[in-house]
Amino acid sequence: MISKKEDREDKKEDLKKSEITIPTSNFDNSKWQAPDFSLLEHSQAPADAGDVEQNARTIKDTLSEFNIEVEMESANIGPRVTQYTLVPQSGVKVESN
Repeated sequence: MISKKEDREDKKEDLKKSEITIPTSNFDNSKWQAPDFSLLEHSQAPADAGDVEQNARTIKDTLSEFNIEVEMESANIGPRVTQYTLVPQSGVKVESN
């Protein structure tokens, strides 16, 4: 019977034998230059939340098409994402996966 230690050593040997070699590229990178640091200084324009009221109505109307009645409570406008808070009618089961 082979001990666990011997089995581990055999697996290590198998790994050494099956090492993957990565082929080298024929690409000549001697002319490559790193990009200028000024690229990091470029600032982005602030995000535009759009028409928050219209978006809330669209969400409410879309859910209504699936017979899910909700009341839109608030909108939290962040730097990139607007989070809408809604309250479903009583009796609607809400689950999180």
